[in-house]
Amino acid sequence: MASSLVDGRVRHGEFVLAVGAPLSLESSVTVGIVSNPDRNVGVHRYIQTDAAVHIGNSGGPLANIHGQIIGINSIKVAEGITYAIPIHEAIETIRKSMRNQTNGSASLSIPQP
Repeated sequence: MASSLVDGRVRHGEFVLAVGAPLSLESSVTVGIVSNPDRNVGVHRYIQTDAAVHIGNSGGPLANIHGQIIGINSIKVAEGITYAIPIHEAIETIRKSMRNQTNGSASLSIPQP
């Protein structure tokens, strides 16, 4: 489905597709819109959408209608409020972890709200 990473800005009202396996239902896709592309929660920022996300969606891609990955589905806060980690922040976290790897193993600390 999603073929590349987003190369532009995520916008309010943009349609998105949340991919995952909610409640162990494989290969599920839900549709939503971006409610806030830059939601600050504490010291972290997220893409807020209204796409239906449940247990099993976390870690799956959030894509725009052009098939570009814009984020990683993270958590459902309330009905109609879900957060995704912006893809560029996730990539930077992975790169930092790989640079700091010293003992042959790495761990990621991608923030959860």
